[in-house]
Amino acid sequence: MIANNQQAFLAWWGSFNDEYDDFDQADYSQYPDSELVSEIDHYAIQNGIKTVQVNNIDQLLEYALMVFTSVVALKAISYVGKSLKNEVKVTADFGRKVYDTAVQEIAQKVIDQGIKGVKWSDRIWSNQTRLRTDMSNILRESLLDSQNPTTYTKQIKGRYGVSRYEAERILRTEGARVSAEQQVKSIKSAGYKKLEWVAGAGSCQLCMELDGKQFKAASFGSGRYVIPKHPNCRCSVVAVDESDTTVYED
Repeated sequence: MIANNQQAFLAWWGSFNDEYDDFDQADYSQYPDSELVSEIDHYAIQNGIKTVQVNNIDQLLEYALMVFTSVVALKAISYVGKSLKNEVKVTADFGRKVYDTAVQEIAQKVIDQGIKGVKWSDRIWSNQTRLRTDMSNILRESLLDSQNPTTYTKQIKGRYGVSRYEAERILRTEGARVSAEQQVKSIKSAGYKKLEWVAGAGSCQLCMELDGKQFKAASFGSGRYVIPKHPNCRCSVVAVDESDTTVYED
C-alpha cells in the first residue's frame, strides 16, 4: 500500500535531482521541466486525483507532494475500510455460531463513525497533512544542502514508515471498536443481559483493572465501558450466563 507509493515517489525524486543537479534558491522560480510535470499528472490521473497547472519549480514540488501524499491517504482509507468491514463480518459470523442467533452486521455508518466524534478517515487525512508538511521540509532542506540529495533518502523512507505505522494503529484501534460493537449486538440479540470485560494480551494497567469485571450489557458504550480505551486497544467483551450469580457492577 504505502511501499509502492514510496517507491514511485523516490523514482520521481531521483529524476528531479538528475534534472536539477545544481539547485539553488533562485531556481524555485524557474519554469518546471515538462517531463517531471507529466509524470505527476499521469500518477494523479491514475489514482483519481485532479491535476493542477504549475508555473514554477516551487509549485511543482508542492503539486508532487499533494499528489503522492493524497494517494497514501486514499490507499489507507480503502485498506482500513475494507479491513474493518471484514472484521465486522468475521465477528458477526462468530457470534451467530457461538450465540446461535441470526444477528445482522452493524450498519456501515457505525463502521465509519470513528471515535469521540472524529471519523477514522478524517484522522487519516489529518495524518496526510502532516506527512505533506514534513516531506516538504525534507525536500527543501535537501535541495539547498551541499550534500548529495540521496543522503536524505533515509529521512524520506523514515517519514513514510511513520505513515505506515499511523495507518496500522488506526486499523487496530478502530478494529477493536467495530469488533466490540458487533460482539455486543450479537450478545444482546441472543438475549444476554450481562457482559464480562476481557483485557487483551499485554494490556495496560487501565485495561487490566477491568479484566474479568461483569456489568450490564446496557452499560456498554458509556462511562468506563467503552472500547477502545486508547490507541491500539485490543480489549473485548463476552456474554455472561444469566444463571451466573456473580455480583456485577452498574
